[in-house]
Amino acid sequence: MNIVTNGASKPLDGIAVCAFALAFFLMIMPVEADIAVSLMLSDHYVHAFAFASACFVAVLVPVFASWRRQYAQSDRWRGRGYLIAATAILVVNALVTATTIVHNIRK
Repeated sequence: MNIVTNGASKPLDGIAVCAFALAFFLMIMPVEADIAVSLMLSDHYVHAFAFASACFVAVLVPVFASWRRQYAQSDRWRGRGYLIAATAILVVNALVTATTIVHNIRK
């Protein structure tokens, strides 16, 4: 991912790409939703919350690492769009998951 042409281009931040890929495969694809809903339907709310939290942390760690790296050395890395997209997916998924768990507990 370190493509440099005549020394003018900055390398792509691989951690941001990894965070976006994890967010896409864990949160947009129905991996987390299918497992969490099946756990909630069998009244295992604590397990559903633990699984959703594990997926959240699995995306949050590379997002945080990339954010620190890009803002500490902003002139060195490119790919801030991947970081913004992964963060947006993370926030929306956290809100939807929390709402779903609270709604199913109140039933």
